[in-house]
Amino acid sequence: NNLHKLVSEPQMKLFTQKKQKIEETLEKLTSLHSTPNNLHKLVPSIPNSANGALRSAAEVLRTKNVTLRDLCKVWPELSEIADDLSASATIEAECFYEKQLARQGRDIQAYKRDLDVEIPIDFHYQDIPSLSSEEREKLEQAKPTNLAAASRISGITPSSMMTLHKYILKAKKQALAE
Repeated sequence: NNLHKLVSEPQMKLFTQKKQKIEETLEKLTSLHSTPNNLHKLVPSIPNSANGALRSAAEVLRTKNVTLRDLCKVWPELSEIADDLSASATIEAECFYEKQLARQGRDIQAYKRDLDVEIPIDFHYQDIPSLSSEEREKLEQAKPTNLAAASRISGITPSSMMTLHKYILKAKKQALAE
């Protein structure tokens, strides 16, 4: 494997071990549960939920300003990983952004599924405020027939393509409703 030639064997071994430790901890965090009342009692910065439903350690880490070190007060078995600052920072970020990343993944799948969606010939790119004026100009000039064609225009960012996708679907729904 050519990748191994870019990184020394000891570095690769350390990376692989760290990655495995992170993956195992993320899995463990989904299996550790406690009540909101108990969580709040042990870690006051964790809000106490009135519904009393069990929350996983991963869910608790999505709470702003809650760290893996805080969770050690509830689950002492997390102390070893919390001592590894690099791994714990990665784990905290993974948990905190899990919902956003999942949503983004669904958006990307929907976008890929809809690449052949036609762009109306009279579509008004100026109605999309987040497109740069350069992107609007390029789209107006090229008049792409679908998202796939628009994605091949130089200077159109992936973020702008996602936004264009949403606006085109919205425009199509409005047209159907009329």
